[in-house]
Amino acid sequence: MRFQGILSTWHDDRGFGFITPEGGGQDLFVHIQEFPAGTGRPRPGLRLSFAVGAGPQGRKRATAVQFATAPARASEIGRAHV
Repeated sequence: MRFQGILSTWHDDRGFGFITPEGGGQDLFVHIQEFPAGTGRPRPGLRLSFAVGAGPQGRKRATAVQFATAPARASEIGRAHV
């Protein structure tokens, strides 16, 4: 199952941060290795899609992170070729 949230904090020098889930709940740890290769460095405020797994100590963490895209607004549909 996939979830969505916002990258609330990011420690670039250490390669990890925390995601605040959209539906509420505890912030989840995320490591740089969970982001797609070649997509640049994460930054706070990014909307993300992710799965939840267990880390080495059994704590929940974000896995298989993808950059989420906002749905198109109704006013934008059909105007791509105008």
